[in-house]
Amino acid sequence: MTKLRYAFCELKFGDIKKAKKMVMYILGERIPLNIRYEAKAVFAIILYKEGDFEEAKETMLTVYENYKNTNMYCTLGYLFNILETPQNAVKFNEEAYEYNKDKDVILDNLGQSYYLINDNKKALSVYEELIKKEPAFPEAYYNYALVLLSEGDKDNAEKMLKKALTMKFHNLTTITKNDVQNKLDQL
Repeated sequence: MTKLRYAFCELKFGDIKKAKKMVMYILGERIPLNIRYEAKAVFAIILYKEGDFEEAKETMLTVYENYKNTNMYCTLGYLFNILETPQNAVKFNEEAYEYNKDKDVILDNLGQSYYLINDNKKALSVYEELIKKEPAFPEAYYNYALVLLSEGDKDNAEKMLKKALTMKFHNLTTITKNDVQNKLDQL
């Protein structure tokens, strides 16, 4: 597990190649099933970062079929939002929400999936709940701003985009500062 945490830190803050090498090493070892599935979940993120979206999704689906935990729901929920039909994404992210209503990333994934099916009422409700918790990642504020913009609330959208810019961006952040700044400039 320590090696897996190291691989995740390399992925988040450093070098994808080092992370992949470590995960491949771990998966080649005789390890307990829970660690194997955790390693596969990290491997799915690596595949995603390398641009192999379908393989990332297939890897996470393998994990999902055999091992469920909050991290799996967070990762696969995002992949569903970008790789599946919006209806499938909503269904999966509602399941994730039932599994762990308190995880900020799960709330963000759910809100984003509602936004993708143009159910702004549900998306607003989820994001209002999430923003009260003051999440520490920029996607929450950015995605909430998109919902607010679709509702015509430019003032609050601008506030959320400015808040997103104050958050830390790293190798696993799914948006860039430029994405946020460009949206802000469009306003």
